[in-house]
Amino acid sequence: MKKLNWLLVFFLILSAMFVVGCSDDDDDNGNGNGPTDPPFEPEEADYFFSVMDMEDRDEFLIVVYEYEGDPITNLNLLINGSAVELENMYDVWMTTYSFNYAQTYNFNLSINRQDYDFNLKIPANLDVDWPDEYNPTEGMVVNWTLNPNENSMIQEFAGSSWIWHEDTWEYEIIDDKWVFLEPSVRSFSVPANWLSVQEEYDFALLEYNFLEENGLIAAAMEISGVTYGDDDDNLRQNLMFKFNEHVYRTITK
Repeated sequence: MKKLNWLLVFFLILSAMFVVGCSDDDDDNGNGNGPTDPPFEPEEADYFFSVMDMEDRDEFLIVVYEYEGDPITNLNLLINGSAVELENMYDVWMTTYSFNYAQTYNFNLSINRQDYDFNLKIPANLDVDWPDEYNPTEGMVVNWTLNPNENSMIQEFAGSSWIWHEDTWEYEIIDDKWVFLEPSVRSFSVPANWLSVQEEYDFALLEYNFLEENGLIAAAMEISGVTYGDDDDNLRQNLMFKFNEHVYRTITK
């Protein structure tokens, strides 16, 4: 078992949200553990703004990303009245910032001189007790706590299984599943055979608060992720390619 890199988990949350938002499937994968409707409609969004806890670090990652809007050529951000500078990395604007868990902050965001002013609450600190091993034929039980014990608007559990083709330097996703949970639950039983037997398995638990404002989707996220399977370092380095391609594939359906 290895903790997922925080940037890889960011790709996972984008994938999970955009897959659900763009899908016509309302199935909760047979678990019956919570609402299955997507929290928002990403195909209607011009821009995506996120604040994400960087697991095992003291800062949060802020990301601003163009979805259906015009390319971002000018961006300014104030947090509680203080200016914050973001860097453009391949058309994704990023920076880090220190937030307090379970507190509400005011954001004044200007994208291409269009202003968005909104308040967003940072989720509580998430601590997940990931099992040491995962056997897809047996399933597993995942427990967690929030500190303070304050529910987020959305609580989601996601998992995928995949194999890496060394000869072609490509991955193949075999299973890709997610389920929305009631915000008050603190445990999820992954059913036996939820994912098929493969080389690698990725799981993530996601807490997030969100809002929509004039074409902007803003979300504050707390995420914990884990990988089970092959421990080969070269294989693990290719996770970035896997998630990057997965995001592109899901948002361009």
